[in-house]
Amino acid sequence: MPKEKQAPEFRLKSRVLELPLHEVKGYPFVEMTVGGRQAKFMVDTGAETALALNTRRFPLRDARVVSRGHFGSGQSFDVLHVPVVEDIRLGPIQLREVHDVQAQDASQLERITPDFGGWIGYHFWGEGALKLSYASHRVTFYPRADAGKAIDGENVVCAIHFRTRKLVNHPIVSLRLGSQDVVVSFDSGQYGAIFASDDVAKRLVGEGVLAPSAKDTYDLKRLDLGCGANLHVDGLPLVTRPFPAAEDIGMTEPNVMTLGYGLFKQYDSVWDFTSHTLYLLAPKPHA
Repeated sequence: MPKEKQAPEFRLKSRVLELPLHEVKGYPFVEMTVGGRQAKFMVDTGAETALALNTRRFPLRDARVVSRGHFGSGQSFDVLHVPVVEDIRLGPIQLREVHDVQAQDASQLERITPDFGGWIGYHFWGEGALKLSYASHRVTFYPRADAGKAIDGENVVCAIHFRTRKLVNHPIVSLRLGSQDVVVSFDSGQYGAIFASDDVAKRLVGEGVLAPSAKDTYDLKRLDLGCGANLHVDGLPLVTRPFPAAEDIGMTEPNVMTLGYGLFKQYDSVWDFTSHTLYLLAPKPHA
């Protein structure tokens, strides 16, 4: 079943929705109740389906394996289809039934938080916008009609105009990192990483773009995303094998960098899929 048709009742509809953001080890979560049981759900732009459940957290009737999936880190898992999930509550949203829900064993995510319930992904807010604020501990979802309001009154540090290829939920940009051409993928559900050869990393160290950090990690000292701001991210792992999700996303370039909360914890961010723009905002603590 196409991911845009899964969990069709679980959609933002026509109102702006603001919820508390629970940061756990850098990852952004909101709390939601399924079948009377509360859990933390990761707000993950890298997840296309609107809702995916952890089979270890909730008793799910008539679930069956329909395919295999894999995380961006490469681990694979069985993907299950659940015909009906009852009683879902997210803030003011109350749903008696949600049909055709994806589920999987997410035991490895329970290392982040033992009450890991699943993921809220792109098709929940669709072509609208998502605002993540680690400073104010808020997550705000904007329907398409209100997406432009997400930056009202904000101090925009950087406006990154992105495109997508095979997957609508994966913003990417191409840029020069020192002497190297690099394609960058943005994803709120990870820290970030560099996928390149040791030789490329050594070249970038020599150019002052990267600085060795802990074992097999580098501090990214100079990152120009085309907005005039010099950004940085510390402790990016260097991975010398190909990026596991590259083919699914449509990335064929040899040098790939992913950026997640290693960057987004430093700023408030707005992911505007209507205008294909990712905004980095000056952090603004909650009033």
